[in-house]
Amino acid sequence: MTDQTTYMADFMTVFSTLERWGPGSDADTLRALQQAPGKPQRIADIGCGKGFATLLLAQHTQAHITAIDTEPEALARLTQKIADRGLGSRVTSCCASMDALPFEPGSFDLIWAIAASAQPHPCAGAEP
Repeated sequence: MTDQTTYMADFMTVFSTLERWGPGSDADTLRALQQAPGKPQRIADIGCGKGFATLLLAQHTQAHITAIDTEPEALARLTQKIADRGLGSRVTSCCASMDALPFEPGSFDLIWAIAASAQPHPCAGAEP
């Protein structure tokens, strides 16, 4: 097992049954969003996990949001939530490592990364 594989296996053992994979609450997310300068139009939610912040950002902005994580299971759950809420035109998911993002500089005007874990791991076989 690689260090990343071991890390993610341990992470999932501890957190997979929990609804939220990081600290904070919806209220904390909304308070942080109020501190963002201007009205973002393109948000990168790096380390989005199951997408709690992603969905709140979609509900409280008009921005296009790219939800980025290395855990395919979390992205699959988020993709279903996005479809269920009719947000497919404003929210996309991307399986990528935060240290090798497949985006050009300037692609986003707000970077959202709450409790993101810096464990580089490209998603095997996933398209960005």
